[in-house]
Amino acid sequence: AHMPALLGPRLSNYSHVWIVEYDVDYAGSWGQFFAPLVDSQADLIGTTFYPKQRSKDWMWWSSFEAPAAVSQAHYTRSFGPIAWFSRRMTLQYAQAVRGGAWRGHAEALYPTIAMHHGLTIEDLGGNGPFTPRSRVGKN
Repeated sequence: AHMPALLGPRLSNYSHVWIVEYDVDYAGSWGQFFAPLVDSQADLIGTTFYPKQRSKDWMWWSSFEAPAAVSQAHYTRSFGPIAWFSRRMTLQYAQAVRGGAWRGHAEALYPTIAMHHGLTIEDLGGNGPFTPRSRVGKN
């Protein structure tokens, strides 16, 4: 539901946009939460980014489809209640799904499309392979 807003004219002048879902609850200071992330140049920030090889039991893989040209090594899943999208990521996503060859849960579509197109992914503070060293275990 948020992709049409990200692609709309009101947000077109922003280089990056945060999406925070309505049911996210955080008891700390939002300023402290976002401060380590503000200077990131990543195209996609979220949480729980794992390649398919490290998360074969993820429940949504069975409904995921990518074009044949997409390497299985790029198949990546995430969890996105809080996510940062660069304008480049938003436009690349829109272009990719326009043809109808991509199908599945957005939490696999976003990172897999990013990986396939050489965009940068960062975990906002977990323990996975996409977490910058300075943020490991922080969120």
